[in-house]
Parts: sequence; C-alpha cells; structure tokens
Amino acid sequence: MKTPEWIEKDEVFRAVVEQLRIDRVQVQPVAPKYRKIVLILALLTIAGLYWWGWGSSTIRAVDVLLNANGDFALTPLDDSTVRHQTWILVEKSAIVACAVLAFLIFRGKRPPRPRMSVSIKTYFLATLATTIGFLALVPLGLFFGAMGFESLDHYPERAIDGVWPLALETLRGAMAGPTEEIVLMALVVVALRRAGQNWWIIILVANIVRVPFHLYYGWEAIGLAVWATLIVLLYKRTNSLIPIIAEHAIWNTHQTLADEGIVSEGWILVPVIGVAVIICSMYFKRDGLFIARAKHAVQPR
Repeated sequence: MKTPEWIEKDEVFRAVVEQLRIDRVQVQPVAPKYRKIVLILALLTIAGLYWWGWGSSTIRAVDVLLNANGDFALTPLDDSTVRHQTWILVEKSAIVACAVLAFLIFRGKRPPRPRMSVSIKTYFLATLATTIGFLALVPLGLFFGAMGFESLDHYPERAIDGVWPLALETLRGAMAGPTEEIVLMALVVVALRRAGQNWWIIILVANIVRVPFHLYYGWEAIGLAVWATLIVLLYKRTNSLIPIIAEHAIWNTHQTLADEGIVSEGWILVPVIGVAVIICSMYFKRDGLFIARAKHAVQPR
C-alpha cells in the first residue's frame, strides 16, 4: 500500500511508518497452490483453541454485556474450590502445550535471533501498549454511556478465603500471559502468515479473538482492539514473545493482588516488578523458546 504524501513529507511520521514496516517474524508463506489448505487449517486450529479456552468465557461475557443489571454473583473461592481451580490450571496448561506445538508447526524454520536489548525494550513497550489499550476504554465508556448503553464494567469480585485459593487464583490470572499471547496473538500471526495473509487480515483476526471475552467490561471493551493491534505490531517489529507474555502475566498478577489489598493499585508496580524480572533473566545465557535474535531489521517481502 502506498504511503500518503503528507506522511512522506513529515520526518517523524515517515520514521514511524518505516518502523512499522519492519517484519522480524519472517514467516515465509507456503507455495500459492497450498495456501487455501493452510489457511483452512490455520483458521480451524485458531478457532478450536479459542473455543476450548475462551468459548464459555465469551458466552458469559456477552451475557453480562446484554444483561448488565442481572445477577452475576460468582462462587466464593475457598478450600472447597481448590480442586476445581487446580483443574482449570491443568486445562490451561494443556491449551498452552497444544498452542506451542501448533505455533512451531506453522512457523517452520526458525528465523535469526534478535539482540537481547530488543527483548528488554519489548517488555516496557508491551506495558505501554496494554496501558494505552485500557485507557482507550475511558472515552468509549463515556460515549456508550451517553448513548444509553449500560454495562457492569467488570465481573463482581470473588471473595477469596484461604492461602491456597488466593495462590491458585493469582496463578490462574498469570496464566493469561502464555495462553492469550501464544494462542490469540503469536499463533494467529505465524499461522496466517504461513497461509500468505497480509498484516491487515492478521490484525483483524487478532481483534476478533481478543475482544469478545472481555465484553463484560461493556461496549467500551471494543477499545481493547487498540491493545490487540499494538501487541501484534510489537511482535511483528521485534519477534520477541517472552517479554510480551511476561508483561501480561505480571499485569494480571498485580491486578489480582491489588483486588485483595495485598499490593498497591498503582500501575507503576507493573514495570518496577518487570525490571526485577528482566535483571534476573539477564544472568541466563540461553534465551527462551520464543526469543529470537537478529542484527538487522528485515523488510516484508
């Protein structure tokens, strides 16, 4: 797509566009004659994993959206629910395992690895993307409120009684990092790129699978499309997934503990804890499965 003339004339916008054009994921599409088959397999894989992991959550979220004044009280978490919580974690781990396998199959040959500095920066950019995405809810919430649309804004808070229920609930929240970022972002990117789809289609699909189960926030949850889009672009630019997963996991962990009054509500704790995680990780020589190194930016074909 041709860049508008006004962007070409502005140095700042031109620099931003050049950065967005960089593609470090480097997934090579299959031969044209196989692309329809791969596309069908990709969509079935994404849809299957989505329904497994978020099907019931999506139904629940839509129910909350359309019946904001209904009774949506949740079962309190105590020692009697530990077994159920544990089973949820086991199921989420199975989803991640299947998603990693699908990711590796669709990705094919592993691209060159990026500098560690790229991975470190990715964490903070992911935090910024998440913050911007949630801030986008504010104006949309005001708009839909003015239009007369009611929303619950969030699920009612669970009453957590006991150390183990709290630990398991915190871990369950943290599991959103690997499950959502691998299934709903990384897998979407590599599978659709392998099928020869352009980045506009990838961003559209990433939004379709990311927004619906957040609709319990209300119609303003559509604003999370900003977050989903920025995360895809960040992954495209860096090919560094581990920091994105870590940011999401830390964000959710902080939110769970803040709801219980254990830590401050301040968002500043999220990047601060992230700094500690990054400093510790720098002592390890080996990168994670999804961190790649590449000395030079790679332009899309």
